[in-house]
Amino acid sequence: MKNVILTLGCVFFACSLYAEQQVLRTQYWFNDNFNAAVVMDLDAPASSVTFSNRIATASLEPGLHRLHIRFKDSTNTWSSTLSRFFYKQPVSEAGSGEIHEVQYWFNRDYDGRITQVTDNQPAVVLITDIDTDDLAAGLHTVHIRFRDGTGAWSSTLSRFFHKTSPHDGLAPEIVAYRYWVTEDGSDVNQVPLDAPVDAFTLDTILDMRSLTSSGEYYLSFQFKDSEGRWSSAVTEAFDVLDAYSDWATAHNIEGGPEDLTDGVPNLVRYAMGGDRDTPRAALLPQLRMDSESEAPGVIMSFHRIADPRLRYAVWWSEDLVNWGVEPIWSESAPEAPELHELMLEIITERGFLRLGVTRE
Repeated sequence: MKNVILTLGCVFFACSLYAEQQVLRTQYWFNDNFNAAVVMDLDAPASSVTFSNRIATASLEPGLHRLHIRFKDSTNTWSSTLSRFFYKQPVSEAGSGEIHEVQYWFNRDYDGRITQVTDNQPAVVLITDIDTDDLAAGLHTVHIRFRDGTGAWSSTLSRFFHKTSPHDGLAPEIVAYRYWVTEDGSDVNQVPLDAPVDAFTLDTILDMRSLTSSGEYYLSFQFKDSEGRWSSAVTEAFDVLDAYSDWATAHNIEGGPEDLTDGVPNLVRYAMGGDRDTPRAALLPQLRMDSESEAPGVIMSFHRIADPRLRYAVWWSEDLVNWGVEPIWSESAPEAPELHELMLEIITERGFLRLGVTRE
């Protein structure tokens, strides 16, 4: 049986973040055959997981294929799909699939390529120092490929890197990083480190709630050293999902946000944490008198979900006809679902409250 050995790190990176999300399962499929997708529950759910497993490819013909994989967390949200090409070799003699050699070269200097012999293993992790003394300071490209027991070379993997100029004394340290999403870098965010370090692992949650439109975006990073130089930019694609559309699809909700389901606007049903079968009464805000405060007041209780595109607001009226131009209270959605309790002061003997939800 032929297998693909897959090692992937998964850290959920979304616009709307819940506290301590856990990655529960993974799903993968080949090429365009989503109907044959395989779902696997993880043995040890965690907020960050490394998926390392053998994936059977016996049903695939020899040749070029594409593997797609995604992860689901404890809020029932799927991550963006990661896709990678791979080449399945024809069935050959035992040992022919082992890696025998690794070869690399810089820029266009293929004649100066370096070939190293490996230990004839089916999988090789290359950790070695590569001599760059002959390269001038500046931007370069390193190319690397592997040869198996049949004499066949893998596809060539190429990566840019920047060689810094020689310096005296201690080596420069990393002092800051910056990131941006827009093509022109107008939204760049620069973050200084608490203390300079030789090596830095970026493990943080980035606030992407400003991205209110669904679609594919590109996140770019750079790192700054103690000599004031910025590294080459690293750019990765990620998807921003429309949470309302996902909810409507999952609960078989027809129509748009303004359409009604059982007499309730779909957007209200969604914003109050309901679904298609939630009774209308359960979606309505609850009111009770505040008996503990000195000033007379009323407490309004209602559910809010964590969708950064939503904004909740309360209006006041004395006659159900004339409502204030501006709400008496307005606030964006929270970072986690909650039962929100709002204290409102009573300013007239008789009045009416209206809770509204808008979506940017």
